[in-house]
Order: sequence, then structure tokens, then C-alpha cells
Amino acid sequence: MVTCNIDNIASRKIIEKNNGKLMETIFDEEENEDLYKYSITLATN
Repeated sequence: MVTCNIDNIASRKIIEKNNGKLMETIFDEEENEDLYKYSITLATN
């Protein structure tokens, strides 16, 4: 799992370029901001 601020377009592009699948939008109470929550499946050899 990985998160990024919904306003951070550069982070979103990198996550999505690396096969990040958007799961949901969450609210971080400590930082008082909305975040996108992604899942990334890692390949195993």
C-alpha cells in the first residue's frame, strides 16, 4: 500500500506508472488532508 496527497500530481503519475491501482480516498486526521490510497503488486521471481 502507498498513499499520496490528492493534489500531488507528480506522485500520482509515478505511482500509476508503476501499476498502482487506486483503492480509495482517505482522510489523514494528523495531517488534515485527503489522500489517495493505492495498492501495488510486486513481482516475485
